[in-house]
Amino acid sequence: MNQRKEISKSLKCLLLKNGIEIWKESERLEALKNSLINLQNHFFVVIDEDEINTAEIAGIFSAKTMAEYTKRKNGEFKCVYGKWHGKFEKCYCDETEIKEYRKIKPSVPDTQTKNLSPNDKEKVFEEMRENLKKKLGWNNS
Repeated sequence: MNQRKEISKSLKCLLLKNGIEIWKESERLEALKNSLINLQNHFFVVIDEDEINTAEIAGIFSAKTMAEYTKRKNGEFKCVYGKWHGKFEKCYCDETEIKEYRKIKPSVPDTQTKNLSPNDKEKVFEEMRENLKKKLGWNNS
């Protein structure tokens, strides 16, 4: 079996205020980024066959940032567990994560929260969430 390896270039997006996305290799946008950092007056830059007024540039973003931007623009949201959900979808990750937590810490039986007051029940769930965040390496900052 002949496997073919391809080198992918790191792409960045030059996002304009009107929503136009111009995707280029990171190296090609590096000089523009440096010019924009110390910008005192706006000017036109030429990128390939396009002339762009620097006043119309919203920013230069990574592919990951643009993917998240597009999801949010389409109505999706990211829950506290880091999972994406559709526009009208309800997040049930809390229940899934509590089941996962019980696998890690079986001393928390399903009936542990059955007779608790709503405030005490929330405290138990919050402890579970915090322990999961620590397990996943998420910072609270």
